[in-house]
Amino acid sequence: MYAFLNSKCFRFTINSGYVTSFLKCSLRTFEGTVASGMEEIAILEVQAKLQCNLANKGRGHIVFSISDDVEVKKVLCLRSVNHINVVILDKAECSIENVEKEEALNNLNALAQEACWDTGIEVWQSAVDGGEANLKNESFVPKFRVSCQRSGGEHPFTSMEAASSFGGVVQAKFQWTVDLVYFDIEVIVRISGSQVRISLALTKKCLALRNLICFGSTTMKATICYGILYLCEIQNYEIICDPMCGTGAIILEAAHCWPKSILLAGDSNCRALKRCEMNVKNFLTIQQTNSAIISIQRWNATKLPLTTASIDCIVTDLPYGRRSGSVRSNQTLYPALLNEFARVLKIGTGRACLVTNDKSTLTRSCMKVSNYFDCRKLCHINIGGLYPAVYHFKRTFFSWNQ
Repeated sequence: MYAFLNSKCFRFTINSGYVTSFLKCSLRTFEGTVASGMEEIAILEVQAKLQCNLANKGRGHIVFSISDDVEVKKVLCLRSVNHINVVILDKAECSIENVEKEEALNNLNALAQEACWDTGIEVWQSAVDGGEANLKNESFVPKFRVSCQRSGGEHPFTSMEAASSFGGVVQAKFQWTVDLVYFDIEVIVRISGSQVRISLALTKKCLALRNLICFGSTTMKATICYGILYLCEIQNYEIICDPMCGTGAIILEAAHCWPKSILLAGDSNCRALKRCEMNVKNFLTIQQTNSAIISIQRWNATKLPLTTASIDCIVTDLPYGRRSGSVRSNQTLYPALLNEFARVLKIGTGRACLVTNDKSTLTRSCMKVSNYFDCRKLCHINIGGLYPAVYHFKRTFFSWNQ
């Protein structure tokens, strides 16, 4: 039996109704923000890489607890999360609804005294470069800001008012300097109805902005690339192909997380291929390795220069008809793509993970090649305010016939 009290885990062994042994181990709680629709994948990654079984999800974020013996650097190396915070207080019920503004703000400010600041600052020190050395220096006064994010319920205050009021309490408690731009520590107050979660940000920049130095108009974030690649259950030495690679975001994420796979990337746009080549060269320079097998080609995705039944997995971001292509052209493009994918994928074991916001066209196109593909999973994700669908197909045992 487990009981959670103030970020501590108490485990009891019960025998005939009596507690016979008692073990106490410290826990640290983290919050990770993810693209909506990728929460399950983020939890699976946390469980696999951090040996953590204490995790739950909400829309656009996950919360998980790990023991003290797990290094914070491992948390920062998660590939599916955009931002990571260390939680210093998670209050399930706070009287901030259906009361006067002054009373609600006073109840919110009182939580600053309950928060585990020592634990949060210790984790922040180990996560931020130079943070530990600076705080050990008595003359160093950190700069901070408070950000408030609200959802659900009817609160008598705005997010700006909550952040300003809570920031005043933090400043009075620690005598830190307020700086909304060049801050060292960011305190995040997340309010959902009557629930309040207070945390310290461990990342200033979004972790999704990695791998690339050249971007295009429709470049996919690295965290989303990881999520759709994870769905494919990639194995060592498999051949992965992105037939519409653009700037190469998907291929580079695959090269980092599955370095023993063979990667093929191609596109019909010369400008996109130049960006992809620059990104690959930069990636190989940073990684200081030549072991990754990455091939970049110019081709027509509907007529791939690949042998029949030679590819293990196809992962690509299809043109939606917004910034790239058109809905009308997709009516002929999508059926041709699926027919070609059915040809090059290995029979019975090949997989395809396709992302598109033109869901109706892809659904109709799938009906034309239903003998070749079995749709295993369909989920929706948030990409820049759009909610495209991720289709995970598996190649059937039906032989391809021209």
